[in-house]
Amino acid sequence: AGANVICELAVLGKRSILVPLPGSSHREQEQNAKLLEKLGLAVVVEESDPLAKKILEAVEKLRFGSTFKIDNRELNRIFPRDADSLIVDEIFKILKITH
Repeated sequence: AGANVICELAVLGKRSILVPLPGSSHREQEQNAKLLEKLGLAVVVEESDPLAKKILEAVEKLRFGSTFKIDNRELNRIFPRDADSLIVDEIFKILKITH
């Protein structure tokens, strides 16, 4: 549940099962995973859980869960699809370049 994986999953809108590393600094992997879970894109399985059973439950939830809804508005607000254009626009503003 590292930052790069979280961003890729969010931008692609891929559902996933995430197992955050328990020893990550400041628990950032857990926070990353919980964010995608809150947005409806992930099921978080703690490393200490009986993994086989939890992963099976998570797969069933991702595949069949009628309550598993993706919050697309919030997802797009946090992970904008046009982030590259927004970054370029900001750079142009800072450099006072028109395009």
